[in-house]
Amino acid sequence: MTGELKASKADIRPATLDDVDAIVATLNEAYRGDGGWTTEAHLVQGDRAEPSEIIPLITSRPPTAGTLLVYHPSSSPQPLACVDVEIRPNSRGYFGLFAVRHALQGKGVGNLLMEAAFDKMREQGCTVAEITVIHVRKDIIAWYQRKGFVLTDRMENFPANAGRSKLLPGVDGRFVYLERQL
Repeated sequence: MTGELKASKADIRPATLDDVDAIVATLNEAYRGDGGWTTEAHLVQGDRAEPSEIIPLITSRPPTAGTLLVYHPSSSPQPLACVDVEIRPNSRGYFGLFAVRHALQGKGVGNLLMEAAFDKMREQGCTVAEITVIHVRKDIIAWYQRKGFVLTDRMENFPANAGRSKLLPGVDGRFVYLERQL
């Protein structure tokens, strides 16, 4: 994974069961790993994902309800980035599980994957994309705002049933909603 990467939309495809371990590894690196600007390790402990959460997104959902996409260039034996597109009521699409391996951050892979997710949302009639971000992550919020998302008044608490993920003591883990017109 060097600087000569030429990210291509042709390298984005729906995830398969063969991708589950790579998706879990990518999510855990991006959200809980050392380094990389997307890590939340200073806020949340425990893995971000495990196979039992990813498998149903691939096997139990019709495409009209959502699609888990991966970035899998031919130069790699496994996917290196992912995003989940969930189709919600009222012409809304939820943009989640967005992760890019640290070595590829800042190389255009995230932008390419984000556009592919928006395309999937539009295909299903969505007019708005929404995301949630831990409200103390001002850098991540600012990045999404540069991508056309705007903050809303909606907030929700960090889920009490987040599995292995737990807020570190003293962390206010409320999520803010951002949205973008498609």
